[in-house]
Amino acid sequence: MLSSGKQLGDCLIKAEPFACILSNKFRGRICDSCFLRYEKLSRCSCCKFMRYCSRNCQENDWTDHRPECKALQRVAPKIPADSARLMARIIWKLQRGETTAEETHYASNIPFKSFNDLMTHCDEIRRDPLRSKQFGEMVHTLRVYVSVEDLPEPRALLHIFGRMVINSFTVTDIELNPIGVGIYLGPSEIDHSCQPNVVTTFLGQVLQQRITADICSNNYSDAYVSYVDLLATTSERRKQLKEQYYFDCDCAVCLDDAMDALKSSTKCGNAFCTNPIIKNESGFVPCKACGFSNFDQSYYRLLQMAEEITDATLITISGMENSSAPNPSDVLETCEECLRNQRPILHPLNVKYVRILDKAFDTCIDLQFWEPAVQYGLQTLDCYKKFYPKYDPNVGRQLMKLGKLQLYLQHLEDSLINLQQAEVILTVSVGCEAQLVKELRELIDQCAEQLRRIHSL
Repeated sequence: MLSSGKQLGDCLIKAEPFACILSNKFRGRICDSCFLRYEKLSRCSCCKFMRYCSRNCQENDWTDHRPECKALQRVAPKIPADSARLMARIIWKLQRGETTAEETHYASNIPFKSFNDLMTHCDEIRRDPLRSKQFGEMVHTLRVYVSVEDLPEPRALLHIFGRMVINSFTVTDIELNPIGVGIYLGPSEIDHSCQPNVVTTFLGQVLQQRITADICSNNYSDAYVSYVDLLATTSERRKQLKEQYYFDCDCAVCLDDAMDALKSSTKCGNAFCTNPIIKNESGFVPCKACGFSNFDQSYYRLLQMAEEITDATLITISGMENSSAPNPSDVLETCEECLRNQRPILHPLNVKYVRILDKAFDTCIDLQFWEPAVQYGLQTLDCYKKFYPKYDPNVGRQLMKLGKLQLYLQHLEDSLINLQQAEVILTVSVGCEAQLVKELRELIDQCAEQLRRIHSL
């Protein structure tokens, strides 16, 4: 382990952000300072843009918001993109001579870093047409938003941009939904692996990294987090890592072709067999359970159609969700149409199938369609448990959502099993003090009490 006494679930780092912004689409629902949800928020009286849950939160944010407030007033009613607002906050902070952030390291050999210590990858950005274009657009926006006089010279600006895009963290809420983006200095030191032993979660703006598997040395360089969604296929993960962070991943998971093939698995042509069919460079592999091998042209066409419809559906749903007035009923209808095309051919472990199930699950919850939500949620669990690490918070959160629905529907035995499994995972990955775990334990107590009363009759 990293140091004597460190155990599963122990915290490795807690860090305040060096710079952090709430995504524009959550404006008015989440406090811009503490990043917690409130029914009623007060607007900044000057810029009319930022919203706070209390005077204390507004005062805590004032040092960072003071120059931002003037800039927002200057460009109103236009609102800069999230990335431009984050970079502007970094620039203003550096102009004040601030280069560090408050952190607590629970392993003594993790170095404290300043913003200027972060990697820039400037050479790679210059050779990257997309990133170069993004940098040019960023400079154009900042010349209006920050003002030309306050902008650093171009070389320094590129270094700031590089440090931001390479080292930014997506900030999530209590339900693990993305709500913002921030720069966290010490946590940026932890490298990536698709088989991580550390997980990153958030308590408001505060980032915490907890140990979720044994770290077999006293060196923090043997601690790893995942920079990408581990449900993704190897090609998807590698593509994202190369495009976002400029490195190739050759970890054990990326080299496990058999496990990766399961993520694209199809159903056996034998209707009485539930074994997944995998495909290699030579084609489909005969079923290991029943020996089925009649993969004719109709089988290939069915798979091709299902994959094309899935890709198109995910794009359509993304557009629906990002529209000014998304309609959950339309999203659910789109999901169900896609699932009708997927079910005849895609295996329950196929991640494309599970992504649509996930969308249907969450949309049914939004629409308060509780029974269908439970059925969709149940179908995601095998895939989640197969491909996510044992103590991944995504698995814990999925189990908790499902258990909560089952409790409401009085499926008490099933509810208690899922809630207790969620508690084991989330206690390790987010910690006992997290509000999510406190709420979970209340649900477990409520479910256990209802079962006790039924059994005592």
